[in-house]
Amino acid sequence: LLLINTVIAGISNFWCSTFTIPKKCIKLINSICGAYLWKGTTEGHHSARVSWETVTLSKEEGGLGIRDLHLWNKACTLKLVWLLFFRSGSIWVAWFTKHILRDCKSNFWTIKEKQSHSYAIRKLLRVREYAYSWIHIKIEDGASARFWSDNWSPFGNIREFLNITTTSALGIRQNATLADIHYEGGWHIP
Repeated sequence: LLLINTVIAGISNFWCSTFTIPKKCIKLINSICGAYLWKGTTEGHHSARVSWETVTLSKEEGGLGIRDLHLWNKACTLKLVWLLFFRSGSIWVAWFTKHILRDCKSNFWTIKEKQSHSYAIRKLLRVREYAYSWIHIKIEDGASARFWSDNWSPFGNIREFLNITTTSALGIRQNATLADIHYEGGWHIP
């Protein structure tokens, strides 16, 4: 049991710092760990006596405390999003910001997933909804905080809060910043 947790932790810690693991790989790793758990060997098929979901529960919840790689992988992906916003000194963050987000981190919330994006980029873009509520933009002078898409207000995404479609913007540009519509001590909304 300790060996399985050590292997999973080692794999997870290594992969988390570089890129996320595809679902097919996670399924294979879980299968190998399950075979070892039930038979003491990683070769051959096994018949599980308990579901893998139960095994990955904490000991307090009746499981064996083995890490769930699906959840771990999602956490690692979310960590990369966190790095993007809070670790500006990273080479990966600089590359991602320049080449994918076109020098504006606010584009992370609005960029469309493209076929030309790598697996890792598509994976990051697919966890935006989980990360959004955790990442609050510092307004500062308002020049880098987007009015419609950034999480700068207590209401979160203003477009969703006001239930406004993408075709209607109340006369405010799609990529308008707070500095564009709030100056001289007041809001200047058409």
